[in-house]
Amino acid sequence: AAAQGQLRTLFVSWNWGLGERAGAAVGRLVCKGLQDFLAHDCGLTDESMEALEVAAAQGQLRKLDVSSSKSPRDESSNGRLGKRAAAAVGRLVGKGLQDFCANGCGLTDEFMEALGVAAAQGQLRKLDVGRNTGLGERAGAAVGCLVSKGLQDFHAHNCGLTGEFMEALEAA
Repeated sequence: AAAQGQLRTLFVSWNWGLGERAGAAVGRLVCKGLQDFLAHDCGLTDESMEALEVAAAQGQLRKLDVSSSKSPRDESSNGRLGKRAAAAVGRLVGKGLQDFCANGCGLTDEFMEALGVAAAQGQLRKLDVGRNTGLGERAGAAVGCLVSKGLQDFHAHNCGLTGEFMEALEAA
């Protein structure tokens, strides 16, 4: 077991065997001082994100990068991180998460709305959702809500955003 305060960054990208048990283990590592968890292309699911959040300590995890977690093997959610994962991330924001990256995860308006509702005031500073082409007008309004809660940096490259998205962002 890692000694308290030793492991600050865990980069485990391209490991498709990670699952719900790994999410819980990472949450326990957060309790021991883990601040940055980077798991690109690991096929993380709603269940693994919920397990991470439940096990994570208050005020420890600062950066979570789950880019390319769109799993071709997960038929229950069409391989996307869904509303349950968004709610778990929102609760992690309440525990101190400041930087969330989910490039190429098949995110939708529903994910963004759930994140906007669940996220705590004044915590999330950076949100990167590039390469998610399912973001529409409702996602724009959700991002506007996150800005009102303290979001400072929003990255959405290659998302196919429209004028309606931008108007909803501006109006929120």
